[in-house]
Amino acid sequence: KIFIGLLFFTLTACSIDILGIFKSNSDVDTRFEESISLPSITNITITDTTFSFLVVADSHVYKGSNRTLCRLTHSITINDKFILLAGDLTQCGNEEDYAAMVKYLKALGISYFPVIGNHDIYFDGWNNAKKYLGRNCYTLAAGDIRIIALDSANGTIGNKQRVWLENILRNKTEKYCIVFTQIGRASC
Repeated sequence: KIFIGLLFFTLTACSIDILGIFKSNSDVDTRFEESISLPSITNITITDTTFSFLVVADSHVYKGSNRTLCRLTHSITINDKFILLAGDLTQCGNEEDYAAMVKYLKALGISYFPVIGNHDIYFDGWNNAKKYLGRNCYTLAAGDIRIIALDSANGTIGNKQRVWLENILRNKTEKYCIVFTQIGRASC
């Protein structure tokens, strides 16, 4: 039993992953380039001088169900204008889980903006993420706030995304800035 545990730890810690369980077949720079080529995210028009929004992380939708997203219905207030979803939206990146997650979110009747986490790219989940969520790295304005979504599903934002982020921060005109992401496991 100890040998099997050590073998499992060695395989996962050193990125030897024959079945694609612990890492994705994509890297952050490639995902960034693919994400930027997808349709843009639309700015949120907010006329209220004060508003609120929700931040949800680690919903881990699995086999089409999830308590966290179901409970959101009771958490949304009249002042909430949108939801930021900070990664690990699905447990394993499966298509059925992305489809269920989007169905839950659309039923809420509020804008939502996701960014993927490490669980979302397992088993080549990046292709499912693109199909169901679209752009993963984006920026948008909400009133006087600049919101920036970053892909850190591999435990890093990569060089191309870092340069993009620096450019946005240097040129933003909004008074406030929110950067959101989900920190995945780092590879050795």
